[in-house]
Amino acid sequence: MDNFVRKLRGLSQKTRAISTNLVRSVMHKYLEKENEISFDKIFNQILGYLLFKDFCENVSEEPVPHLKFYEQIKNYEKTECHDERRKLAREIYDNFIMKEMLSHTHEYSKEAVSHVQKYLMKNEVPVNLFESPKPLQEAAQMQQRI
Repeated sequence: MDNFVRKLRGLSQKTRAISTNLVRSVMHKYLEKENEISFDKIFNQILGYLLFKDFCENVSEEPVPHLKFYEQIKNYEKTECHDERRKLAREIYDNFIMKEMLSHTHEYSKEAVSHVQKYLMKNEVPVNLFESPKPLQEAAQMQQRI
């Protein structure tokens, strides 16, 4: 009986690998046909994002730490509780932004970092805290005009 279960598990893993490759292939052909092959268009679709994540975790030989950063920000944005969002904001800042700044490996603009720091210092955690400050400034200016 144990042998039978092991063989089934092995088949299950092979089937999963085949079906994942098939989905990738079909999706790529469809997007190519529709002229939809761009990182933004693929990444902003649920299936595209999941395939990208799967690729990063299982295929890519290079680590992709920014994927975890992105997921943490998405989790932060979904969080409704102010106290929980404040805790997550601090964790994101400490574990990703500050860590990269200290190791001098970051590519964050001074403007973006000071934007996040300003809100964290005031214990304010708007849902869009980790968005680029320029679009935020433009949105504020548009609101003032209206």
